[in-house]
Amino acid sequence: GDSDPNGVDFYCIRCIGRATVHGIINRCPVNFDELKTTLADAGIDLVADLKEQVGEILEAQAPSDESRLLVLAKLPRQRDEGGDVQNVEQVAFGMMSILEVAEATGWYGRNPDGIGVSALLKNQYDSNFATNVHVEPFRLSTNTSRDLARVLSGLPSSNESWDPKVVMIGVGALGSQVHNHLSRMGWGYWSIVDDDILYPHNVVRHRLGDFSIGESKARATQHLNDIATPYNKVASFHHATIQDASHDEALKAVIDDCDIVLDISTSIAAARFIAHDLDCQARRASAFLNPSGTDAVLLLEDAERNWTLDAIEAQYYRNVLRTEALSEHLATSPSVRYSGGCRDVSSRIGQDSVSITSGIIARQLRSASTDPLAVIWQLSDMQTVHRTDIELADPVRTTAGAWQIVTDQEVIQTALALRGQKLPTETGGVLVGYLDFERNIAHIVDALAAPPDSQECSMSFVRGSAGLQTTMSEISKTSAGQVVYLGEMRMVAASTVSIDNRFVSAGHCRRC
Repeated sequence: GDSDPNGVDFYCIRCIGRATVHGIINRCPVNFDELKTTLADAGIDLVADLKEQVGEILEAQAPSDESRLLVLAKLPRQRDEGGDVQNVEQVAFGMMSILEVAEATGWYGRNPDGIGVSALLKNQYDSNFATNVHVEPFRLSTNTSRDLARVLSGLPSSNESWDPKVVMIGVGALGSQVHNHLSRMGWGYWSIVDDDILYPHNVVRHRLGDFSIGESKARATQHLNDIATPYNKVASFHHATIQDASHDEALKAVIDDCDIVLDISTSIAAARFIAHDLDCQARRASAFLNPSGTDAVLLLEDAERNWTLDAIEAQYYRNVLRTEALSEHLATSPSVRYSGGCRDVSSRIGQDSVSITSGIIARQLRSASTDPLAVIWQLSDMQTVHRTDIELADPVRTTAGAWQIVTDQEVIQTALALRGQKLPTETGGVLVGYLDFERNIAHIVDALAAPPDSQECSMSFVRGSAGLQTTMSEISKTSAGQVVYLGEMRMVAASTVSIDNRFVSAGHCRRC
């Protein structure tokens, strides 16, 4: 009933047929008479339906000769006569003029002045006139729904697979595209948290474009998502940091109700807050690119949170230190200055790299099991991807005075192996890892053997220093300065292992 002065009005009527055995349409109707015959086979009296429904239109409206008619028909289909309806076929046909169609029914005739039509006393259906009323078949499509998006993406229904409520922390280049991939597929119910705005240089790698410069990334991403994929709208956006959850009631409510907290903020402060201070039952995940953008990393807790994100991160660092192919994994690349501030620099990473890695991370997230996960993907110059799955050891937590010590069975087994090599003398070594002074937590990443100049006797051990400074420098370089010297390890002749609880923050041991 709405008129567009610059467009064409379509008036729609509906027809519903009886259940018929599905057959083959040999010829598509091209005029009103053929359409009448075709629909009659499905139990539809097109002339009677048009008399009633077009009559209502003519009484309520004043359609012109340019106003068109659209016939929508539902045709229930069954496999066998008398059987159940297997599906409902929906077809549509358009006709150029609703007034011509009214005349073709035989129930209406042109007014003497040639303007409009009036009802006739009796039906005078003229098949020759109806043959000249052109009919055009329309292709019917439905708007994409969330369920249809999942089907088109090859995903099982929400009832058959993990379809969580996700709070994503950080909607930068990587985060915006991971969200775009999964949201378009109908996977996840999303809330977005980010306190940053979009800068001009961001558009090179961000899902948002130049039109959003100066806007909140979280707000603009929600707006774009609601336009692009309204079947999977962002539930809420929060122009905030995750640390604001301690006093932001709206943000806290969203987190309390979510199934997974996905950190793509590249903020160490945010990562540690999520791992230790965020009070909720949701699984935590962390995804990021290495400084050069060639490698992607995903760390994911198990569903029961026995492997927490901080414990998985320490094992990720150990894998980087022990794997020769990852020696340059965290190496920095030349940056680009985009403004005059001392910290106004950005990485040299291509959109193609972000697109590839975001797609890989998105696929891994949606297909993850309930087990913990730590994966590194490396892109080569030959456009191949090498995947490294980190075998996670059981975490071990203990205390030493006011400090909490977090390590794992791999570190302990490494220490026991070093112990076994030196029996019956006492031995020792160096523990490396990183410290969280705000929370008094020491993460032990690995245990190093005693330097070759150490003094190992049956009743005593004095750790040497030969080559240790070089080793620590290499560890610092490979880990981008994250893994440092923590303390000493002493293993007595009785095959027990003790850890010195005197931690220092310096980058070198006491005897270097």
